[in-house]
Amino acid sequence: MRGLFFQSLPPLAAMWKNGNYTKTNYLSGEIKAYSRQFSFDKNSVPISDFGQAKSLNSIDERWILGINANEKYIYIEKLFPGRKHLSLYN
Repeated sequence: MRGLFFQSLPPLAAMWKNGNYTKTNYLSGEIKAYSRQFSFDKNSVPISDFGQAKSLNSIDERWILGINANEKYIYIEKLFPGRKHLSLYN
């Protein structure tokens, strides 16, 4: 699966605050990366639990959090340790 793992990272100053990365800035960097990838080849972006990206506007935080590799939600595990996928939306 192409484009699945961390494609870009925001600048370190934006990503880190008080020794921790900020979730908003981290996801913002991923949205930009997947949007760029979509612009070049819309079929190359992964399918999220929330569907295939149909436009640049459909690539948002929710869509990114739904990306999984063999039922492993890479962004949820990174940003929300110990949380399960559906618990983020309840």
